[in-house]
Amino acid sequence: ETGPWTVRFPPEAQPPVQFPAEVPAELAAGTTRGIEPWSAWGLDRFSGVCDYACEVSVPEGIDGPCYLDLGTVLYSAQVWLNGEDLGARLWPPHVFIATGRLKQGANELRIRVANLINNSYGDPRQIRAPAHEAYRSQ
Repeated sequence: ETGPWTVRFPPEAQPPVQFPAEVPAELAAGTTRGIEPWSAWGLDRFSGVCDYACEVSVPEGIDGPCYLDLGTVLYSAQVWLNGEDLGARLWPPHVFIATGRLKQGANELRIRVANLINNSYGDPRQIRAPAHEAYRSQ
C-alpha cells in the first residue's frame, strides 16, 4: 500500500534549459498530489525533473523476489528505497529489483522522473532550425 504522494520539482536538481518554464512555488517546495500528467499542473512546457515520495507499507509474511514496476513513465526514472539507490531506467521497462531491500512496516520510496528537453520548446512544428533555413535560402 502506498500514498499519499509528495510531489516536488527541486530547483537545485533542474538541468539548464534554453527556455525554462516557471514552476509554481508550491510544487518547487513540495505538495501532496496524485499521479497525473504535469500538464494538469500547468507545466506542459516544463523540461526537467520531479520527485515523487511516499511511504510504502509492507505487511508481515512477504518473502521471495520483489520488484517495483512503475508502469508507464515519461521518460526516465531513478528510484530510492529507504535511501538506497535502486538505479535508473532511461526507457521501458521501468522495473527495479527491490528483493532484500524492503522491510516489514514503513518504507520510504522516492522516484525522480525526468522528461525530455523538447517540452520547453513548445510546439515542434513551430521550431525552425537555423541550418535548415540557411540551406533553403541559398
